[in-house]
Amino acid sequence: MLDPIGGFDRLREFFVSYLDTAFRIRHADLSDTRGALLRSAGHLAAVPFLEPVPRYRPCGYRLERLAEDFAGNPIGHLPRPARTAFAELALSGLFPGRDATGAEVGRAGTFDPFTHQMQMLERGTRPGRPGIVTSGTGSGKTESFMLPILATVAAEAVRWGAPAPGYLADRWWTDAPERFVPRRTGEAGNRPAAVRALILYPMNALVEDQMTRLRRTLDSPEAEAVARRRFAGNRIFFGRYTSATPVTGHLQHPRRAGDAREARRVERRTEQLSRRLTTIEEDREKARLFDEQEAARARRENREAPDPTRYLFPSTLGAELCTRWDMQATPPDLLVTNVSMLGTMLSREVDAPIFESTRAWIESDPDAYFFLVLDELHLVRGSAGTEVAGLVRALVERLGLAQSEHRHKLRILASSASLPTGGPEGERSFRYLDDFFGPFGTVAAPGAPAAATQAFWRDCIVPGNPELPPAPAALPLDPAPFARLAELLGASGFARTVEPGPAIEEAVSAAHRALLGEPPAEFGATVRAAVEAAAAALVHACTATGDARDVRATGIDVVARRLFGEAGLSAEALRGLTILRGLGDRAAAHGWQAPRETTASFRIHMFVRSIEGLFATPRSAGGATVWDGVTVERGTTYTELAEYGFRRAFELVYCEACGEAFVGGMRGVSGNGAAAVELLPASPDLENLPDGAASGHYEDLSYDAFAMFWPSRREPDPERPGGELWEPAVLDTRSGLVSPPNGEIDDPARVPGRLYRHTGAFSHHRRSGSRGTAGPDCCPACGTDYTQRKKERFSPIRSFRTGFAKTSQLLASELFDLLHASGVAAKAIVFSDSRQEAAKAALQIERRHHQDLRRRLLIEMLRRQRDAVDVSAERRRIQEAMQLAVAEGRFDDVGPLTVRLQALPTNTDPRRIPLRSVVERAIADAGADRRTNPMLAEMIRLGVHPTDEVGISDIEGFDWQRLFEQSDGAWSWRTSGAQAAELQTARDRVYQKQIPHIDEVLFAKTYFALEETGLGYPTLFAEAEPDADRLDAYLRVFSDAYRVSSNKWVLAGDPTLWPSADQVPQTNRVRRFAAATNPTDPVGELARVLEAFRARNHPNGIVDAAPLHVRLSDRGDPYYRCENCDRVHLHRGTGVCTRCRSALPTERTGVVEELWNRHFLARQIDRGLAEGTGSFRLRCEELTGQTDEPAERLRRFKGIFIHDAASPTPELDRAAAEIDLLSVTTTMEVGIDIGPLQAVYQANMPPQRFNYQQRVGRAGRRGQSFSLVATLCRSRSHDLHYFRHPESMTGDRPPPPFLATDHLDIPQRLLRKVWLSAAFSVLRDEDGPRYLGDDAPPDVHGEYIPATAYYADGSTWPDRLRGALRQTIDRRDGFAAVLAAGREGRRDALLAAMDPDVLVARITALTEAGRVYGGGFAQFLAEYGLLPMYGMPTRVRALYIGPKAVNAGEAEWDTVDRDLDVAIYEFAPGQELVRDKRRHQSIGFTAPIQNPRQLPGTQFFPPLVPSDRWWSERHYLAQCGTCGGTTSRPDLPLTDVVCEDCSTELDANAFREFVVPAGFRTSFRPLPVDEDSRVESVGRTVTAAIHRLEVEPVAGTNMAVHAGTGATVLRLNEGPRDAGGGRAGYDVRHVTQRRLGLPTGAGHFTVLENQFVATDVVDEAPTRWQPGAIGVEAGRRLLSRKQTEAIYIGLRTIPAGLGLDRIGRQTWQTSVRAAAISATQLIVQRAALELDVAPEEFEALEPRLREGLPLLQIADFLVNGSGFCRRLGESEADGRRIVVRLIASMLDEPADPLVGSYFAEDHRADCARACYRCLQRYGNRSYHGLLDWRLGLGFLRAFVDPDYRSGLDGDWTRHRELADWPRIAATVAEELARQNSTERTTTTLGRAGLPALRVRRAGNVEHYLVVHPFWRTDGPARAAEPLASAIAQAGGPVYFVDAFDAARRPVKALENARSRPRDV
Repeated sequence: MLDPIGGFDRLREFFVSYLDTAFRIRHADLSDTRGALLRSAGHLAAVPFLEPVPRYRPCGYRLERLAEDFAGNPIGHLPRPARTAFAELALSGLFPGRDATGAEVGRAGTFDPFTHQMQMLERGTRPGRPGIVTSGTGSGKTESFMLPILATVAAEAVRWGAPAPGYLADRWWTDAPERFVPRRTGEAGNRPAAVRALILYPMNALVEDQMTRLRRTLDSPEAEAVARRRFAGNRIFFGRYTSATPVTGHLQHPRRAGDAREARRVERRTEQLSRRLTTIEEDREKARLFDEQEAARARRENREAPDPTRYLFPSTLGAELCTRWDMQATPPDLLVTNVSMLGTMLSREVDAPIFESTRAWIESDPDAYFFLVLDELHLVRGSAGTEVAGLVRALVERLGLAQSEHRHKLRILASSASLPTGGPEGERSFRYLDDFFGPFGTVAAPGAPAAATQAFWRDCIVPGNPELPPAPAALPLDPAPFARLAELLGASGFARTVEPGPAIEEAVSAAHRALLGEPPAEFGATVRAAVEAAAAALVHACTATGDARDVRATGIDVVARRLFGEAGLSAEALRGLTILRGLGDRAAAHGWQAPRETTASFRIHMFVRSIEGLFATPRSAGGATVWDGVTVERGTTYTELAEYGFRRAFELVYCEACGEAFVGGMRGVSGNGAAAVELLPASPDLENLPDGAASGHYEDLSYDAFAMFWPSRREPDPERPGGELWEPAVLDTRSGLVSPPNGEIDDPARVPGRLYRHTGAFSHHRRSGSRGTAGPDCCPACGTDYTQRKKERFSPIRSFRTGFAKTSQLLASELFDLLHASGVAAKAIVFSDSRQEAAKAALQIERRHHQDLRRRLLIEMLRRQRDAVDVSAERRRIQEAMQLAVAEGRFDDVGPLTVRLQALPTNTDPRRIPLRSVVERAIADAGADRRTNPMLAEMIRLGVHPTDEVGISDIEGFDWQRLFEQSDGAWSWRTSGAQAAELQTARDRVYQKQIPHIDEVLFAKTYFALEETGLGYPTLFAEAEPDADRLDAYLRVFSDAYRVSSNKWVLAGDPTLWPSADQVPQTNRVRRFAAATNPTDPVGELARVLEAFRARNHPNGIVDAAPLHVRLSDRGDPYYRCENCDRVHLHRGTGVCTRCRSALPTERTGVVEELWNRHFLARQIDRGLAEGTGSFRLRCEELTGQTDEPAERLRRFKGIFIHDAASPTPELDRAAAEIDLLSVTTTMEVGIDIGPLQAVYQANMPPQRFNYQQRVGRAGRRGQSFSLVATLCRSRSHDLHYFRHPESMTGDRPPPPFLATDHLDIPQRLLRKVWLSAAFSVLRDEDGPRYLGDDAPPDVHGEYIPATAYYADGSTWPDRLRGALRQTIDRRDGFAAVLAAGREGRRDALLAAMDPDVLVARITALTEAGRVYGGGFAQFLAEYGLLPMYGMPTRVRALYIGPKAVNAGEAEWDTVDRDLDVAIYEFAPGQELVRDKRRHQSIGFTAPIQNPRQLPGTQFFPPLVPSDRWWSERHYLAQCGTCGGTTSRPDLPLTDVVCEDCSTELDANAFREFVVPAGFRTSFRPLPVDEDSRVESVGRTVTAAIHRLEVEPVAGTNMAVHAGTGATVLRLNEGPRDAGGGRAGYDVRHVTQRRLGLPTGAGHFTVLENQFVATDVVDEAPTRWQPGAIGVEAGRRLLSRKQTEAIYIGLRTIPAGLGLDRIGRQTWQTSVRAAAISATQLIVQRAALELDVAPEEFEALEPRLREGLPLLQIADFLVNGSGFCRRLGESEADGRRIVVRLIASMLDEPADPLVGSYFAEDHRADCARACYRCLQRYGNRSYHGLLDWRLGLGFLRAFVDPDYRSGLDGDWTRHRELADWPRIAATVAEELARQNSTERTTTTLGRAGLPALRVRRAGNVEHYLVVHPFWRTDGPARAAEPLASAIAQAGGPVYFVDAFDAARRPVKALENARSRPRDV
């Protein structure tokens, strides 16, 4: 990109123009103020940040030199033949190379490797020297660990014997597909098959990417040649072993070899595998042919050939092992897998040969070695990472590498993005590596010692060596030459191109002088030097120290100051300097010297926010309304101006038709009688945080909740609905009070206007409390009436909130427009934080861009038609062709020519374009003409679906591109062949679907209307006629009245015909317009109009859109804006506004260019015309964990296609399928190679700096001068914090990773797994073919038995297991030693609780749950805390989307899964899920469903009969009213139950049933994507099932503590709200789906039994369902249970005078609840620091009361616990529990590592509640509205001091958390006074001088005393100090204002104070 800063300005200006268009305000001053606000930094967009992308130091030699002997050769210790072979192999694909005929090394490199790559090569080829490369993104980290692997394997491979003839030639899958043949048959005896390198990835997507690299490295023709030449024909094999690798199951079952059923299974597996290999072979061959074609094309075009595509596909005949059976028989040299699969493989019998063969080689060969490679090591962290570290040790032990004689054979290699080496963070990095690997991989020779200290790992970290270019000679630079360059190349605001010439030479030379002095004589050299110097200057401006390690992203304002000082031209000079750097990309194209590859490139970071509204204070000035304090910050409560003091700020709403502004606010309770209304800002619903807070958006509010004031004295439209009244009123902006007028108004703070009142019934059967009734159906200013609308949103009045989905699409579209304008590859990725958000982004971005594209295309095609067609010449040509056809007897050609002649404009006015010449015609009108018209032809050219906004649907069974064919460069409809009739139907379908799209552009009522753009208007006339303007005005009115045939509501309905004027209703807008036009004879006027329309083929008052024309505007054409409603008219028509019927001005308002500049659509089109870019498509697809065939998505994104040779339109196929924008999640953060990108788009602010910096690294990886990162910030506290502080997100270094190795629980789980697996292996051998586990469904946790079998009554399994455990004690002890290696005393600690009897007893304790568990025993033990999960979600539940075909007669279920904790909410009935741009709605529940199978030889599919129990567990829950705990029972109690915690009796009737669903289902029919959805929110509750807590009092404190196992976290979904506001669960009916269509063939159906479908869904389509025997199950509530560990911290006594027991959801309880939540968060964050883990390792549960006393609850987040909570409860050497010490430290230690910084003066002054510098973080963002660090510390103080006073004694200095309270309370009082300065004043009361508010209202005086949230205000408290003297001094009514509550929602503070109970 040439001009990144100009690009940012362009993007921001586009957004402003969009807002000016879509949210147009007719008040010029308000509109201009908003525009200026949005253009200033920090409102719509933050200041952009510039980040240098580091360049790394090369080593100084090419790879082939490694074959030589020289000092410093990193592999000089290897034999020369090995070095030669290695160099050739590395240059055959891993690094680019070329043939070097005759040289010792047959390949030669093209560039020098980096120094860090050579360091890794040296370390990795020597034993005991681990290497962890930590260079930046795009620095060749993968090559860094591949080099030592290749070198070491090559050194061995040169000694291998030659394989037998016919090696690798067998193609059994085609020659004898019934018989599997191992791939590597025929290898020599000294070439053992074993895994030599295991490359381990944290996720599957990374595995796929690595396979592409390995194919290029080991399977290229060059690599094959090296193998023949250097390795005696042996290949170095590699394989991918993941869930996608075919096929599962045994080739030969070890116990059932003779079993007939098993033989059939093997036969099916073999057949499946042969089909898969055939497909692989076919795809590879297509790829090879494609590569040949592309290479030939490149040669013809004299350009470099593109990268070959074949490496994206596996090969059946090369070095890749594609099947599990091959890898089990002969393990590959390099095995690539992921963490989850490795854990499964180590537990699975079928995979054992892989490890056994590898171990045998390691133990038998003294020169053996084993590389363990962990890519993206930094992702392995926390407790889940600790399990992975244990998994690695399990692998080490399994391979025998823990034995002393073989330890030196293990070599550790890794890559990581964040492992700092300096300071305290460096120490943490070393500890992390030592914790992860321990002594393994650190032994240099047999018998040598392992590393003894963490310091060993310092030298193992291999950072990149970034180079810092030379600094500028002198600063500041002269800004003038650079500003001149910017002016020269970017005068339009954005520099796109460079035109060589004297001017550019002079400008660049002047810049050279400013940077370096006099330029060289040759201009090409000047360019190179100036570009490199510009880059160097920019780099140095991004560091304050001059150290390359301190380079960071820096705001362009800071960069400009550092380079140019405070000069007035600094901003434009910086833009010119960046343009100079961008010239480097264009240098070679212009014949100049290109900058060297080491020249720095840059990323520019842009942050844009979604606008949540517009807020301002109106003021009366000279009879007009002006607006003060305009802002977009929601939550602004007042405006302060010196002249007018403090006044309320109000939310503004506006009419989307006319732009009239209104003032709105929440309807407040007024003390001035029913006639007065108080307008209040929206107050946060703190009581329902974290999950149930209302949106507060105007569009969602009711009339009862929201009041609206119109600051205008104009009369409202007289024809509005009768119940909508606009009564004269006055708004007092000081108080927010709207009251009836009383005399003249001469106070600018009192604004005259009208208050909206509604009487009688609301339209559409709504009530005053219904959602969406806040606004009127009709605008009082312009009369636009939405009463007749058929879709939701019945008011033209809307808020200024942009909407996140539209903002996201606009940002994406404009980003791509910028890329297209820059002439670079228009490819980008968009990141979201969840799979569902990524799916929605893909859907909404493409859908909304398609909508905008239609509008833009139509106008572009109209303009193109005007400019391109010489009508007279074209007419003559067609006439001559017709004459010739007749003369030659070609009569079939005459018809199409006649149609084309008729379609030509018959007018002489070239600005009037027939619509049918641009858009598609009906088949009847088109006749024999098959050509597509220009608009459709352009959509085809772009690869845009003609009708479907997301491009996925077929058209009458055809892929859309199959409807067209191309000849002579033109697109035509296919109409012939066997499917001619179907093709005609599809053509008609396209025509019918496109009609309403055209109507949207021509006749929209809002800003999209063509006439509003100023570009043109629809007309009835082909030529200008005397009556044309008059009738065209009526045409617009007819369209507003839904009387145009193309309108979708007309198409969908049956409009009333108007054969005569008296048929037109009196209230219809057409009749009213006629009356306004001709008041004396409206009926006659209307009759003449109807007749004129009829004469032009528009009878009965229905306009046929087809024969219409569009009259295009030219520069200088006038426009007329209605002075009443602001509507734009491009002609005066009848002299009356077509909307409000007011008189139009007689003089023009302006010229159309003014509209073009302001209207965003016109601006886009005009800009595209000027730049020659035009419209573009934006194909967006998701790539997430729920995506099928991710590799195929990546290929489509990269533009790599294997065309079907049978396709008649391969280029169209490509255009239709190629992906422009990939919508991804964290999958793409890491090192997947996605090709060159110049842009990354983030649809939200990422959770952490680490995520952000990983994601942005995807841009700028190919050396472009500039790449862009655009982040859209949502209106949530996390996003807005970093929007305001982008320097933190872009530049702060991520912390190093960490492990939780100090806690025994995790290694104990690992030890149990290894031990239990060994024990069940014994039991398996004992049972032989009768082993139950062989018939069980697959279980990734272990091949045990079904859980129900183990726990069945009378089961012998527990005793048998105990015996097997005793037999395998040695296995337990051996692995315990490996787990404990490197940690003194750890082995004994592990074994202390690992006795067979103890383990069986722990398992037996789970009998109650195990009896009803539907899965395997191993998975059950994992979910209940006894086995590890490796951080992988295995408690998943499926949502059934529908059946999909896999083979002939065979289908399988298409499902999406989520972790159970998420599934109970996201998959619940009524919820919607988006996948692959299809919307699916859940309708109920199901047990797991078997796949449909066709009976052989028939068309019959047997019924599918899942279990009739759709839930896997059932629990009955009740909440204790005394302690607040939740008691759980497996069965419904028949008698009262005693609470397990506090022993209170619980009424049996209080228990409610909750179930754990086994599965969910959709309707199997995707919902239309063009319908906006409103999904009801569900009730989300997180609680803990209580057990008897033996809390132990802590001496010397006021707390009691319990920590340990047995905690159960419960997530509850109690359903959507019912009519009464409660939640009553889900009602489902037991049914059979009668006719389930299958995709396996026409007429294939089955039935699906035992479905439990929402009753309303069944009732809507009763014929689809057959009722079942169970009937209706009512009120089903959903549950997710998680076993873990917890710590409970309880208060023993409540200090006198404090109300710390007010923990509830009432308004008056919120502040104490907030304090308890804040205290919990403080403990969590302090504990995380203490234990060196992330806060996310804990789950902060909702505080509750236990026996009337507060109880704080914290659980381990990890399923089955991580030991952290138990650790917090342990006692230290002094006998004090750790958690007690941490609390005491936070309260009183000045240097406490967490809280100490909170008390810094700047933080205390800036942070009154909580911020990201203290308590807020991404993980607790849902609680941000409640967090308060001072209150949290105060709450904890009470746990330490039973006599804590919290300021009741007037001493605010004793405890540091209280010191700021007087200041904060005074500020609160002042804030309350500002809201109504006419009635309110501040004062102080009582001996303590407490802040108070004095309110005079209606002659009465009230006082509102600001009190600390903890204070009681009941009778005893009011009789004591400090309240008693304050009440006495007030002498009248006193109410108590909670300082916490008033600070967060001041507008409700007084109301809340008045409603506060007197006894609390």
